[in-house]
Amino acid sequence: MRHKTRITPFARFLIFALIAAPLIYLGSAYINGEDGVQNIKQLLGIESAEGERERTEDTYTPPSTRGEAPPATDRAQRIEQLEARVKQLTSELEDVRAELRELRAAE
Repeated sequence: MRHKTRITPFARFLIFALIAAPLIYLGSAYINGEDGVQNIKQLLGIESAEGERERTEDTYTPPSTRGEAPPATDRAQRIEQLEARVKQLTSELEDVRAELRELRAAE
């Protein structure tokens, strides 16, 4: 008589994770607008041909690294935008606080 093969719940989880994890990664990369397959190839050091490597380098520009500072003009403009936004939010906060005081006084 043959034994029925049994598998533990942890082994089932591992098998599921081996199948689901790459699919989840590819899905999230697609949602973020990246090429998940190319990311995996780069991570593993797998490149199919030199021509493909040149093609991907031409079309993809990586985001700037954290060590690089933006030009001074961009930084000054960004600071001005943020200061204007802070002023706007501060005035909105004061309006809401005044409205809250009026509602509490009306009770």
